Amino acid sequence: MASTNIKSIDHTGSVTIRSCDDEHSSVELSDVEEGMMKHLQKKTRENGEARVIIVKDISRFEGAILEDKIDHFINSFPVVMFSRTWCLFCRDAEELLVEQMGVTVHCVKVDKHPQGKEILKYIYSKTNHKTTPVIFMKGDFLGGFDEVSSLYSSRYFKGLSQADRCQAIMEKSKLNSQPYFWYPQTINGNVVRITGVVTCFISSFTAVLIHWEQLFFLRYVSIAIAFDFFLRMMGGARISPMSWIGLLISKAFDPNPRNGRPKQFATVLGTTLATLSSVFFNVNFAYSDIVGSTLMGMLAVATFMEGFLDYCVGCTVFRWGVNLGLL
Repeated sequence: MASTNIKSIDHTGSVTIRSCDDEHSSVELSDVEEGMMKHLQKKTRENGEARVIIVKDISRFEGAILEDKIDHFINSFPVVMFSRTWCLFCRDAEELLVEQMGVTVHCVKVDKHPQGKEILKYIYSKTNHKTTPVIFMKGDFLGGFDEVSSLYSSRYFKGLSQADRCQAIMEKSKLNSQPYFWYPQTINGNVVRITGVVTCFISSFTAVLIHWEQLFFLRYVSIAIAFDFFLRMMGGARISPMSWIGLLISKAFDPNPRNGRPKQFATVLGTTLATLSSVFFNVNFAYSDIVGSTLMGMLAVATFMEGFLDYCVGCTVFRWGVNLGLL
């Protein structure tokens, strides 16, 4: 249930409305929250069309220091958001607030602002919310995308079952671009990390030990790795044998939702490395095994960073592509 204090809307059992298998992810709006949303929507209708207004100059707000100016900015508008231009969850939150809920959002793009790092540092310390977007309503901290989606689902889909709400969301909104093929739109980050650890060990052993003649069968293992990545790229963890290990182990942890599209892009890069590596391992020309081991080693490093450091190399490349307008 949601708290009547908007500063801490509590939905501990919820991952996000996109997860269709969680019976407890419905969050009821309190009378205070619903009244506030109706008030904001009324003000927007009075003032014109809802839109996102990018605020580029924090210095024009009152305050002796940057922190004071940020606080004044937060309290100057009904809905304030701190976001990143490449963050798909930020884009989703903007669409829900503006297009679906009909409120105007004043937004600071911290990755474009000259004081973006200092702004984020203060916002993180102020809210203890370590991801973007960071959203404030009437001066109070609302949360991130999960909280906005919970408000949306509760406001517009009261009385529907969880499965019906998920279907309605897909039909009514333009939530970010769908991943291709059968890849899920939202995935469990814990599964991704565990699968990364498994893939790291297998690809590391293959890259190093394949040069021993007694272990010639590792050439076929490289083909299996490439095929598993291909399955993962097409349909996510549900059809990937290596990911089944991650699915099994991750049941012991609370789900950690991640956006699917960047992860699918990362899987495409992994598929490319694994496929090229298996090709070089299974053809005969000078230094082909060395080239194959180098490619497989690159895959091992990338999956090590994903599994042990929670850093997705492919997602970083995806971000660059978005910033350059290529994706």
